[in-house]
Amino acid sequence: PITNSLIVTDVPAQFSVIDELISKLDVPLPLVMIETEMLDVSKRAIDKLGVNWPANLITLGVTGTKGITFPFPGSTTPMDDKFIKYEKGSLPGSMGSKLELTDWPLTNFTPTILSVIGADLILNYLKSLSDTKSLARPKIMTLVNEAAEIKIVTNEAIGVTKTESQEGGKTEYTIEREETGTKLRVTPQVDSITGEITLFVEMVVKDTSDSGFTSKAFVEGTIRNPQERSATAVARLKSGETLFLGGLIKKDTSQQKTKLPIFGDLPFVGNFFRYKYTDKNERELLVFLTPKIVEAKNLPKEKTINLREQVSFRDESVRIALDKYSKNY
Repeated sequence: PITNSLIVTDVPAQFSVIDELISKLDVPLPLVMIETEMLDVSKRAIDKLGVNWPANLITLGVTGTKGITFPFPGSTTPMDDKFIKYEKGSLPGSMGSKLELTDWPLTNFTPTILSVIGADLILNYLKSLSDTKSLARPKIMTLVNEAAEIKIVTNEAIGVTKTESQEGGKTEYTIEREETGTKLRVTPQVDSITGEITLFVEMVVKDTSDSGFTSKAFVEGTIRNPQERSATAVARLKSGETLFLGGLIKKDTSQQKTKLPIFGDLPFVGNFFRYKYTDKNERELLVFLTPKIVEAKNLPKEKTINLREQVSFRDESVRIALDKYSKNY
């Protein structure tokens, strides 16, 4: 297995048949490069895009043949309650000239991508928003049927455990921790005939929320409740296309304070010029996956040299074995 070598003992007349069979069976597994973009976006921004995800995770293959309720910059004139008109040239640059005057039924608007938009346009728009958080942009090389895993996690404290020993009355406090964050696991398969890539995606998002209880042990703090949201998806797409994952929403609640300058800092009466309110915001995790089949000629030079050395060593081993076999006969 280390040298990828096979020694065959048979009559010379069968060598050509065996060699042809081995060449068909000994096919290297394709390599797949998976480019990932993970964004934490305000759900308000997603709603402005017109992308309404269902309650569960949905997957979108960017095949370039579908439409989306993306707000194209330029002229968008409502025709009636059932149609929206996109005028030619409403898109900036060269893309605008590719759009003809088209009436899109509102009932057919689904979270899909129009061919002239592509994933880059949506990514650039989302990144331009001030409250968009870019979580990660990893690129992972993996073999077919081998899982690639991305973890963005934190070992978060969620509570305190109190332990009392029966002997001596000793009391010990231990901080409980939970791994929170995002885990993404992607397993690719490649159809050697069509060149299509099938992605098996597992996504887990775990965070904590305020339980309303506090701990007054050796450390005073708020006890947190761990929450987990997970989803699995299977999608088939071509090399270079983008798979769009969304729908995992979390609610953030924060206490905000405002005050009137100068008057809010006055003693006693300053409370009359201060205002406290609870800000509730929904955040949505968006994941863009772009798998690409990597051929041997596109590998780095060092890896190509190693592959050639392995092949040369294998051929030399086979030649020596055949020479010994021929001498014995």
